[in-house]
Amino acid sequence: MNKFIGLMIATSVILSGLPAVASEVTGGLSTGLGTSISGTVVVAPTASPVSGSYTAAQSVTLSASGALSIRYTTDGTEPSCSIGTTYGSAIAVPASVTIKAIACFAGNYPSSVSTFGYTITIPLVTPPGGGGGGGGGGGSTPDTTAPTNTSVVINSGAATTESVSVSLTLAASDTSAIQMMISNTLSFSGLSWEPYAITKAWTLTEGLGVKTVYVKFKDASDNTSVVVTDTISLVAPVAPLALGSGVSGGLQRVLGAKVTSTNEAQLDQIVLEAMAIRRVGVENILALSGAPRNEAKEKAGYDKYVKTLLKGLATLPTEEQNDLTNFIVYGTPLTKSLGAGERAGVLGSYKAAFGKLPTTQTEWEDAIKISIGRWPTERSPKKEAAALVEFKKIYKREAVMTNRNDNAAITIMAYGLRTAKRNKASENAASKIFKAVYKHAPLSASDWDIVRAIAYSGAKR
Repeated sequence: MNKFIGLMIATSVILSGLPAVASEVTGGLSTGLGTSISGTVVVAPTASPVSGSYTAAQSVTLSASGALSIRYTTDGTEPSCSIGTTYGSAIAVPASVTIKAIACFAGNYPSSVSTFGYTITIPLVTPPGGGGGGGGGGGSTPDTTAPTNTSVVINSGAATTESVSVSLTLAASDTSAIQMMISNTLSFSGLSWEPYAITKAWTLTEGLGVKTVYVKFKDASDNTSVVVTDTISLVAPVAPLALGSGVSGGLQRVLGAKVTSTNEAQLDQIVLEAMAIRRVGVENILALSGAPRNEAKEKAGYDKYVKTLLKGLATLPTEEQNDLTNFIVYGTPLTKSLGAGERAGVLGSYKAAFGKLPTTQTEWEDAIKISIGRWPTERSPKKEAAALVEFKKIYKREAVMTNRNDNAAITIMAYGLRTAKRNKASENAASKIFKAVYKHAPLSASDWDIVRAIAYSGAKR
């Protein structure tokens, strides 16, 4: 079945490479005549209310039928499926802004970018006044109400950051708010008011630990709001590592550290590779692996491996599905020797051990550790207990965990540790032992983990 990205117009299909004038379709196309066209319609986001000029603050909702997620920006930059704020609820638009949005579908498929421009013009209101004859006097009523419903959110609510450079999302529902002041200290010492905006690039103070950002707002009558805050933890940057000459400036920015040619410990390399995999875009893992991008392989890898890995789990965001695909298809310097199928097998072993797939920095570090035969940081007592049972079934005795070979067998069975140098003869012999013990050939990820334990642990009856 031919793979394609095409366009459906009436009953005809236009293959990719021609101008896109309708909804894109991803999926399969039969080689015969008929109507056996299948796939997912890729549509660009729409917004409500539509672009235009308004005399009051707006609440903008985005939608794209069938999309796994939508990302948007409000600072003029182009969003992608790895860049921008992930849309979760209506976007407050208290001031003029341009929203750019992209819809993300399974298998690394982005839509085209939609642009929505909003001009917010708040009409001046003449306060009630006296005037006129009759000796009444009178006068205007002063505005004494400060901006309300104010808030600040750092990096879309993330708990941690590896860089002092962050993005702030700001809001004040009182449309009279025209200025704001942002500070890393409650005193706001030495700072000046600036025009109110709904997003702002900001720099945290140096030093690891919890960081607090303080914000207050002011209206045209100099009424100042209460101070609002948000916090985020600044975590340790990655040490400089040896990557050769193919590392992009983008990856250096992600790392927050200068990449050098000095050799570093393998554990540091694991951290670096986990960072390049995890939700920072395919460009960084390409730079790390030195491979050119191949979108056809990405689609095939998603269809062949990732769909199977996702079965039985809650749906992951598009970015995290893309991480799985990119790791399988391209690999990293430490895991490239395994091949795509074996890297998929590593993720299968990880899933069997922990009942999930790697999504966090630490979890991806553990997946890489498993790939190269290192003990993972996270432990699964349930899986280790099951391995002890299997050990006794195979070796006809209890495992002695102070014995390095027994310990290795239990760990390989529990977590599926791979070896850098495979021995096909040992694996074939281990497969025969597996069949003799279990009366069937190894099929599941856990079965093959047992085969590897027999082949490489050195444990004996």
